[in-house]
Amino acid sequence: MTEAELKDRLLAAMRKRDLPVNDIGSMRRLTGGAMQETWRINTSSPSPYGNVILRRASDRDEPRPGTVSLRVQAELTEASRIRGVPGPVVLAILEDADGLGKGFVMSCVEGETIPQRILKLPILAKARETLADECGRILAALHATPNQVLPELPHVTAAERLQTLYAQYRRQGRNRPVFELAFSWLRRRLPPSDIAPTLVHGDFRNGNLIIDESGVAAVLDWERAFIGDPMFDIGWLCMGSWRFGAIDNPVGGFGSIEALASAYQAKGGRFDLDRVRFWEAYGSLDWGVTTVDLAIEAEETGAIETAAIGRRTTETEIDLLRLMRDHG
Repeated sequence: MTEAELKDRLLAAMRKRDLPVNDIGSMRRLTGGAMQETWRINTSSPSPYGNVILRRASDRDEPRPGTVSLRVQAELTEASRIRGVPGPVVLAILEDADGLGKGFVMSCVEGETIPQRILKLPILAKARETLADECGRILAALHATPNQVLPELPHVTAAERLQTLYAQYRRQGRNRPVFELAFSWLRRRLPPSDIAPTLVHGDFRNGNLIIDESGVAAVLDWERAFIGDPMFDIGWLCMGSWRFGAIDNPVGGFGSIEALASAYQAKGGRFDLDRVRFWEAYGSLDWGVTTVDLAIEAEETGAIETAAIGRRTTETEIDLLRLMRDHG
């Protein structure tokens, strides 16, 4: 589909829903996001319709294994926003008749998303001081979202996630000794199923947050959401891959686990450090297996972005060795 066709079909879809948009000016495809296309679109309409974001599937009709559909992502974005999780307003969910594929349109939230800039820009220095606390408060609100208001989501236990990940790894046919050791290490440390399952974002990290001078302006990218152990989100946020070189700051490269835990508990969350450590190690292995998948995909498609991510496998192996050593 050409950009002109995309523009015409999108304008027709927004008019069909009686949104106050009379024209579409510039369109720019944003970098990042290996799973779907993301476009920033300017119109002459007032906020929140003046600058909007289109997320749509590219040439994939179905979500990748372990991810939810774009419709469900839109519904989660709105359901969590209503309950205090900062995020964009969902303006339209696309239908087949729109001729745009699966996707949705949301308001544009201004701010920074590139992790290295979030960790270094002087203008964000004040915000960085409290980002770990903010993440704790936001995750407590997210995990408190009542399950009955959510769209249908997979319910997944720790044992099921590990089993599914192992099957994914075996299908690759590329044996990696560190991964084999990590699977064995995690099987011996599966957490007990004595915690109430909640909404889990599944990819809550530096890079999926929009940060402005005041702090966290929006939580993005719900494609890996599920119902399960809420400590997954905290362990995932603390992974070495999401610290972007600031290895001594375990929470996203910008803060301490103590600050996050204190804020999380102050908002009613039940924090469990042992579970967090399990999920941090699991997350490193999960991301490592994913990088191998993306490397294989890049071999087939020649896509530069997936190839760049596919080169990061060794990084995850180093993190796993560190975690298994430090945690006995």
